[in-house]
Amino acid sequence: MVELKYWDFLAVKLTAGHYDAIVFDREYNIYNRNTPSIFEGDIADIYAYMILHKVQYIALCDPKLKARAQVIDFLLPKQNIGNWTIYEFKPKP
Repeated sequence: MVELKYWDFLAVKLTAGHYDAIVFDREYNIYNRNTPSIFEGDIADIYAYMILHKVQYIALCDPKLKARAQVIDFLLPKQNIGNWTIYEFKPKP
């Protein structure tokens, strides 16, 4: 799962290369760039979304979303790349 950043959109898609495996954290809407991130919602909804979409890793850039991810026990920070932080999704057994 990748945080949708409009200016970085093409770079993220090209870098990832696995176009069919990318899930964004919000609806892509060229006319409304203020669609809410899944990370702004309830933790149970975030977990269910990750399971539904078979998410393994999450890439976030926004400081507020990263702060939210830090308090979610099923997301483990793995690596920082520039302003981006990569988290691993660890489903509960």
